[in-house]
Amino acid sequence: MGLNLICERHAAIPVFMPAASGNASDKPDFRRIIAQHVLQLSNHLGVEYIVADSSWYTEKTREMLGAHRPFLTRVPETRKEAKDAICKVNPAAMLAIDEAYSSQVVLSN
Repeated sequence: MGLNLICERHAAIPVFMPAASGNASDKPDFRRIIAQHVLQLSNHLGVEYIVADSSWYTEKTREMLGAHRPFLTRVPETRKEAKDAICKVNPAAMLAIDEAYSSQVVLSN
């Protein structure tokens, strides 16, 4: 059992929180939630972009949103381009976030 959560961005107040089955794939659930709620919320709350985990990143979801809805997500490491980027990371070129984490930006279209 889990929760799919939509929060208001400034105060992080949950505005939608349906229960999710632990046995079902997140991918169809994310598309259904976006279709039913996020696009409606954009009219009332001014949703500017979507932030989601890597399960959200599918061709069907991107097609559903079109080019007019910006999003931020981690590309799943099952994608060839993501695997290639990970293999090419230069640890010396990474920027320290804190003592335990570093980052490197990789842009893709």
